[in-house]
This record gives sequence, structure tokens and C-alpha cells, in this order.
Amino acid sequence: SEESGRDKPDEPIFRLALEKLGMKKEDVLFIGDDADKDIKGAKDFGIPYIQISGEFKSVAESFKRFNSV
Repeated sequence: SEESGRDKPDEPIFRLALEKLGMKKEDVLFIGDDADKDIKGAKDFGIPYIQISGEFKSVAESFKRFNSV
């Protein structure tokens, strides 16, 4: 967010991330836990997304739980 000069859910931060990755919206999956910042931004920008519960302590724990479902 510092590099783009904006914060989530503002569109420029999502656009900059895609540019740096060299990818298109349809080529990524956004994973976030904050409905107002993460999910709203991804949804408004047209990026596929998954919302995880904020109860996990780390990304690794989130994937471990997600894969066990």
C-alpha cells in the first residue's frame, strides 16, 4: 500500500499488485480475512476471492484448515 500511495480497498493497490506479478485478474485468487478491506476491494476490482475466518494465527494454519474441509 505504501508504494501505491493508497490502502485497501482502493483499486490502485490491487492494480499495482497485478502489474508487479505480471498477471491478469482472472489468473489470480485473492485470499483475505477482512470483509471491508480485503474482500470488498477484490470484489469491486473483479478479482476472484476467498474469505477466510480471522481466527487463524497464520496463513499456514489457514491453508491447513482449508484443506481439511
